[in-house]
Amino acid sequence: MLIAEPKTLNYGLVGTAFDYRLRFRIERENKCDTRPWIASLWSGSSFVAQSELSEAGLDIDINYMSERSSSIEDINSEARTLLDLYLKTGNMTDALIESALKLATIDIVFRSGRYEDQIGIVNPLDIADLSNLFELIDADKFKSNQSCYLNPTFGIGSELVNGADADLIIDGALIDIKTTKKSDFSWAYFDQLVGYLLLHAIDCEHQNIPRSIERLGIYFSRHNCLFLVNVTDLIDESMLPDVVHSFRNLVKQSGNRR
Repeated sequence: MLIAEPKTLNYGLVGTAFDYRLRFRIERENKCDTRPWIASLWSGSSFVAQSELSEAGLDIDINYMSERSSSIEDINSEARTLLDLYLKTGNMTDALIESALKLATIDIVFRSGRYEDQIGIVNPLDIADLSNLFELIDADKFKSNQSCYLNPTFGIGSELVNGADADLIIDGALIDIKTTKKSDFSWAYFDQLVGYLLLHAIDCEHQNIPRSIERLGIYFSRHNCLFLVNVTDLIDESMLPDVVHSFRNLVKQSGNRR
């Protein structure tokens, strides 16, 4: 059931901003391994941690972003200060909500390749929307007992497809966040999750370590619904090496780098 109706047509922006907000909440509740925000990978007129951006599949017009580096650095600095305060106090302020939206404007530009002058522009209705979504979060659904990874990538697996990063992995459950009006578990979502699993398996094979993802899931934020399924209910463990091998060959043959 849809609980939190969107207040604008900025669906993608609000979805990305909610990803940030949920990760903020999870980081406060758990001991997590985190990756730098996209905004924090920008320093002056050049990128730092180029490998991080490449692993996430980002291909950016350096000149365009250089012209906006000051704004990006200001947004990143403000968000970091507000997040540090939230992690200490647990008080989610409107200022941090707005910062999440500003960070999302940077993500949208980086990931879409569209270079509209929208960095840092926030609609007050989207702030209200994010507040509603935040109130729905059940912290117990995202409580970690063993391990927590925020915005993880898949090493050599991510490199194989020229970039892939997931939303979070908690205690062996890879969870993707969907801030959508519908809560249908579509084939596209299924393919996305299985794709992440295969990239993870490729990286584990490369490092000669056991696979650690045991469940796949989606959190539908507007419905406060977390759907989880065991990997063993989807794929026969004995067949997984053959599936990984076929997937790797398919990617190489297609020349598709995402």
